[in-house]
Amino acid sequence: MDDHDCVAQAVAICGDRITAVGSVEEVLAHAGPCAEVVDLEGVTVLPGLIDTHAHFSRVGRLAASTALLYDCTSIEEILSRLQARGDYLPDGAPIHGQGDCFRAAHFAEGRQICASDLDRVAKDRPIVISDVHKRIVNSYVLEHCVQETPPAAAPFLPEDLRTGEVPGLFFSSAMGVVNIPGSPLDWSMETALQASSAEFARYGVTTVADPHPTQDAITAYIALNQAGKLDTRVVVLPATQHLEQPDLANGIPAYGPVGTCLRMGPAKQFYDSFIMHRTACMFEPYCGEPDNVGMTRLSLPDFRKRVEQFRSRGWPMAVHVTGDRGLVEVAQVLAESPPSGAIGRSHVIHAYFPVPSSLQSLAESGVGMAVQPGFLRAWGETVKDFVGNVRAAKFLPLRTCLDSGVVLGGGSDAPIVHWNPFRGMATAMDRQTLAGSVLGPEEGLTAREALALYTRTAAKVLDLDADIGSVESGKLADLTIVDRNVLACSPAELAQTQVQTVIVAGRVVRSEHSGT
Repeated sequence: MDDHDCVAQAVAICGDRITAVGSVEEVLAHAGPCAEVVDLEGVTVLPGLIDTHAHFSRVGRLAASTALLYDCTSIEEILSRLQARGDYLPDGAPIHGQGDCFRAAHFAEGRQICASDLDRVAKDRPIVISDVHKRIVNSYVLEHCVQETPPAAAPFLPEDLRTGEVPGLFFSSAMGVVNIPGSPLDWSMETALQASSAEFARYGVTTVADPHPTQDAITAYIALNQAGKLDTRVVVLPATQHLEQPDLANGIPAYGPVGTCLRMGPAKQFYDSFIMHRTACMFEPYCGEPDNVGMTRLSLPDFRKRVEQFRSRGWPMAVHVTGDRGLVEVAQVLAESPPSGAIGRSHVIHAYFPVPSSLQSLAESGVGMAVQPGFLRAWGETVKDFVGNVRAAKFLPLRTCLDSGVVLGGGSDAPIVHWNPFRGMATAMDRQTLAGSVLGPEEGLTAREALALYTRTAAKVLDLDADIGSVESGKLADLTIVDRNVLACSPAELAQTQVQTVIVAGRVVRSEHSGT
C-alpha cells in the first residue's frame, strides 16, 4: 500500500530503503539478475505498523512478569492465567495480573471478580489484578498490604474497609492504599526495552511513540540505538517537567533524529486528566455528580505560556487532553501557535469528545490527533455509566474526525489496553464494546481507513511521513508481513490477523519461521 492507497505485487529493498514497488515484472527488472528473490507465496505485505502512543518502556517487563488478562471473557479464565503465572514464581512471591477493564458485563458469569475468587488461586501470597481505574485483591492483601489509615476519598474505598465484607475492590484514588511488592524480575532497562521490541514485533509494530519515559529509559534508548540493538523505531515524547529540570534535561537530546531508530518527538504536556477517573475536563457534569465537570492540571493562561516557552526552544507539543471542554481550550492555544510544521507537527493525545469547533481548529492548524480505538471496546460500557448513553455514542467519533479533515494516528496507550494494532483496527470499524453493544455505529471506519490509522496517517501525526507509513520507493524499508488480506476482512477476522515477518530498516527483526 502506497501513499495513495494503491496495492502492488512486489517490492525491492536495498540496504535500509525501498528501491522499487510495482508488478513482479517491473520490480525484477529494476532489481537486476543478481538480486535475491523471496517468494512470499501470496501473503500480504503492509507498511510497518505504527503505535502513536504507547508506554513502550513498560511493556516488555510487564509482559514477562505479569498475567496478561486483556482478552479474558470469564472469571475462570482469569483465575487460570493467574494460576499459570504463579506456577512460575517462587513460593510466596506476589502474583500480578493486568487487564483493560474488569466489569461484570464483560464476564460469562455476569458478575464482578472479587477477593474470594482470587483466594481460589492462593491465600498465602499477595494477588492483585489491575486495570486503568481499579485494583482487585485477595484476602491476603486485605489482611497484610492495606494501609491502616485510608485516604480521604471514602466513596472510592472498598466495602470491606467499612463493613467487613470482602469484595477487595479499590477504585481510582483509593488504589494507592494497597502496597504490594513488585515483580521479582531483575532486568536492566536495556533488557526491558529489548523485550518491549520483541513484544511489539509479535503484533507487527515497527514504530512506537513513547510518552514521558523515565530518564533511565531515555539513556537506555540512546545506548541501544548507538549499539545498533534497538529493533523498534522509537519516538520519545519527553515530559515537559523533565525538560525544565537541568539535571534531567542535560540527558535529553534536542527535538529531531538521534540515530537510525531513535528520535526525540514533541514535548509531552498534560492539560486535563482521565475519563475513567471522572476527571476529564467536560462542559457537562458526570452522571450522578452534578458538581463534577472534571479538572485541568494547570490554568489556561499557564498552559498558553508553556506552549509558547517550549515552542521557542524548538519543541512542538504533544498534549494529553481527554474532555470536550479541555480539547476546545487546547485546540485554541495550539491554533494560536506558529503553523504546525514550522518546527514540527504538534498533536493532541486521546481527545475523546471533540466538538465541531475544536475539530475545525485542529484541522486548520495542522495539529494531529493520537487516538486509541481500543478504549471503545475496553471502556465503552463504563463510559456510558459516567457520561450517559448520548455522550458515550460520541466517544472517540473517528468518522466525524476524519470527515472534519483532522489527521488521525492510531495507538494503544499500552499497557492500559493491549498493544495489538489489529484489534484496534477492528474496533475502529465495529465500535463494539466487550459487552457486545455498539457505540455510535455511524462513527465506524472502513478497513482501509482503519489500516491507515496505523500506517499512513499515523506517520503524519508523528511527522515521519517522508520516511515511513507507506510502501514507496525511497522510503525506509519498514514492513509487516501478515497471513491475510486485511482490506478484505470483517472486523472479527481482522482482529485475528497473525504476523509472519517484521522488517525494520531492511533488517528482519521477527520471523515466524525462525522464532525470533
